[in-house]
Amino acid sequence: LTLALTLTLSLSLSLSLTLFSRTMGRLLLPLLLVLLLLRPQCRAGGEPKPDGELPPVLWMAPLFSGGGYCSEAIAFVTALRRLGHAVSIEQHGDAVSEDFLLGLPPGLKGELLRMYETPFHPGDGVVVCHSEPGAWHPPNYHTSRCPPRGAAVAVGRTMFETDRLPGGWPARLNGMDEVWVPTAFQRDVFLAGGVAPGKLRVLGEGVDTDFFRPQGGRTDGGRFVFLSVFKWERRKGWDVLLAAYFSEFTAEEAVELR
Repeated sequence: LTLALTLTLSLSLSLSLTLFSRTMGRLLLPLLLVLLLLRPQCRAGGEPKPDGELPPVLWMAPLFSGGGYCSEAIAFVTALRRLGHAVSIEQHGDAVSEDFLLGLPPGLKGELLRMYETPFHPGDGVVVCHSEPGAWHPPNYHTSRCPPRGAAVAVGRTMFETDRLPGGWPARLNGMDEVWVPTAFQRDVFLAGGVAPGKLRVLGEGVDTDFFRPQGGRTDGGRFVFLSVFKWERRKGWDVLLAAYFSEFTAEEAVELR
């Protein structure tokens, strides 16, 4: 399968979202899913051209799966690309979600597909494995190899919202050149779990400040609204959130938690 065929089918899928019905989109989707699985991990191309101070980056993540790692990875790669940096992406760490892929806005879908077709040379750039470490090479389940053979620099981006690391994680984390975690709390947990101090970096999650404005709080009918977004499971700490909210505020106060 050639890159031209890949691009043609990908663009056909994007076009189907606007010109055809959802049924037509579902007919084209399996072709794209096959291409995502069969395509070589590292694309051939011309010499890499570092932009500014950053080398080329291959960001490997569950970019077409939906979920927390997916949304975080999309925020990182789109921000880097819009700043003019050379970014390539690869599906990694989870299965492709048909519903998520079909639901992507056409503009974002096109942007991701262009990054998916961007050439990358492992020996001349940085590879970011953005997933839970069980997906890193050698993986505990079937997924693309991350980092690929010959990677000049391998970075692991991960997190775990508890006070200790799962079994088997420290060895995988220490196999990376650097490990990026989102908070100082996670850094301390990883340190206590046996990750080498020199490998750890705190890199906060991205925020779309055009949508989530930092200037003051948003109000609804004079009420101050708190927004919390999370998966409904215990490790996300919803019980702690609710306990803190109800201990701080009464029903008479003009506040709301959504």
